[in-house]
Amino acid sequence: MKRTVHRRLFIAIFLVVNTLICVLLSFMLMNISYLNKHHHELDVIFTGNYLKHFLLGREDAWPVEDYLFIDLAYQKSLVDKISGEGYVVGRKAITDRNKVRTFLEMINRSGASYRFILLDVFFEDPSPEDSLLQAELDRHPRLIIPYHLSPQGTPRLPLFKAQSGLADYSSMEKHFLKYSLVSDTCRSLPLVMHERISGERMTKGSLWWYLGEKRVFNTFILPFFIRKHQLSSENSGISYMYLEDFFHLGDPDFIAELVKDRILVLGDFSEQDFHPTIMGEQPGALILTNVYQSLRSGINTITLPFLLYLSGMFLLLSLLLVFPHERIRNSGLFRRLGKARMNWITHLIFSLLGWFFLLFLISFLSTLFFHISLSILLLSFYFLAVQKLKERYEV
Repeated sequence: MKRTVHRRLFIAIFLVVNTLICVLLSFMLMNISYLNKHHHELDVIFTGNYLKHFLLGREDAWPVEDYLFIDLAYQKSLVDKISGEGYVVGRKAITDRNKVRTFLEMINRSGASYRFILLDVFFEDPSPEDSLLQAELDRHPRLIIPYHLSPQGTPRLPLFKAQSGLADYSSMEKHFLKYSLVSDTCRSLPLVMHERISGERMTKGSLWWYLGEKRVFNTFILPFFIRKHQLSSENSGISYMYLEDFFHLGDPDFIAELVKDRILVLGDFSEQDFHPTIMGEQPGALILTNVYQSLRSGINTITLPFLLYLSGMFLLLSLLLVFPHERIRNSGLFRRLGKARMNWITHLIFSLLGWFFLLFLISFLSTLFFHISLSILLLSFYFLAVQKLKERYEV
């Protein structure tokens, strides 16, 4: 009797401790920008998103009317390319700064009450129009431009004095998967933009990151609210045009109404600035927009329902570790596998695949209902290790 009580107490403690470990391990893995050099994690996340978007037809809702996308792809000019030693080595095509200045002038003259301008152009090389563009940028305090990091990890800042944010990201197998809002001391462009619009500030606590008063993930698997093919779709309701078409609008009152309360996103949506993602090749400006919309929608927020879901699922998996062991071990299938020459290898593979499948289902449901994809590969090995320890030291 006493032994039974001790066993039940041990099982209860194990269930609580293992569930807590799994939740903390999940948070730790989700805050790592990428896990390893292999593509398995990418395949898992891609499969979950494919099931969600294409088989189930579930699309993440987003306020399409709040954005206006302006394509700068074919607005180019040639400038001298200066070498590190300070002499001209040739000519380089850059985004036409005179056209960008004209766009900003038209917005300013219309008196438009736009919400914000995301100008996804890296101003690195000098041009004759720089002083005029700088003067126009100064008239738009609700505007942000990107900067990047050098191979040595130092900031490569734009030529112009304007609000800026880091537009780089980590990749795995040359594919973009997870986005980090703060990298070392560098704050990402979407985060800076969200902080300016919402007034919330992201800070690091002892256990969590905070965005205002909310607990959040600093690194998360990005859901794609907006994808490239939707820009040209007549049924998407997205406002998208080339810069040249915007110039033909002419009427300041019409422009003011068009951009009123909207976020204006300017970038290359058609030609060069594309990046491989779990949803195919996507323009860099759309990646930044999706990160901002994720912050706006609270996708990276650690909510109580999500915590309860995660804890409940890991508790169920912990129960599977404890109670069905005898039935599985004494089943006819297991006995037949046990007679195989490589029975321990077969058992190991079947066990790993079983945990992987269960965790994939948990991650898929999390993606479906909370827009949060879990990192499950290392968790699968964790459950396998705990299972093997339990079998070895049976209690």
